[in-house]
Amino acid sequence: MLIEELVMLSYIGSMPADKPRVDDLELIEDLLVAANGLQDFVQGLCDVAAQVASRETGIAVDCGISLSRPKRPSAVAGSTTIAAQLMDGEHDTVDEGPCLEAWATGSRVLVGADAMEQRWPLHSKTLALAGYASALLVPFAFRDGACALMVFLAATPGAFTEDATPVIDRFNHTAHQALQIALKTAAGSDLISDLHAAMRSRSVIDTACGMIMMQERCTQEEAFRTLQRASSARNKKLRLVAEEILRRANSSAVRCRESGVGSSRT
Repeated sequence: MLIEELVMLSYIGSMPADKPRVDDLELIEDLLVAANGLQDFVQGLCDVAAQVASRETGIAVDCGISLSRPKRPSAVAGSTTIAAQLMDGEHDTVDEGPCLEAWATGSRVLVGADAMEQRWPLHSKTLALAGYASALLVPFAFRDGACALMVFLAATPGAFTEDATPVIDRFNHTAHQALQIALKTAAGSDLISDLHAAMRSRSVIDTACGMIMMQERCTQEEAFRTLQRASSARNKKLRLVAEEILRRANSSAVRCRESGVGSSRT
């Protein structure tokens, strides 16, 4: 499936209306294949995006990406430490801001950091303190409910001109497709991890039930109900109660062995 999607990504990149440079496309494809997990891919994509933007604008451009997934850890990366720190706090804390503007419109948002920028003075001040004079925010939305924000940052005022942004936009189109593939791959890995965790939990619960059956001389169903009542009474997950039972049993076994060794010496 991943190979087929890489071929499709190559096809998308080859269309005249949305054609990024071939070497950029190859870099993204290499990232998809070689990345060690979603965070690693997001970091690599961030670095490539900074390279592309720097090349097209003719000045040094940093890039940051913040990726959020429902009920999963987020991924935050930056081509520099400062960019990463900005992305880690890149959430509007008031009722308005460039992030909310980007999400509301679904379009890129240009932000300045000088006195002429009157829309979001607090955000502009944060940019200026970090050493940036302009920013380009690009929102991404995905079918599974995940969302991402890619932010290009430059120390030069008006860095993202009409000549440069179309090329960056075309790169972002390909980056969006690549992130979707990376998210699907991560979802598969998450599913496997969840299944393994569920199997481990089931094993712990079954072992605890077995111990209750031995102690209480009851059926497995009765032992499981006993475990459920303990879970409800303590307001703890069933697995945690089961783990506690096993820890106590192991501690008791260790004390019995130590006691036996001590008595044999006397």
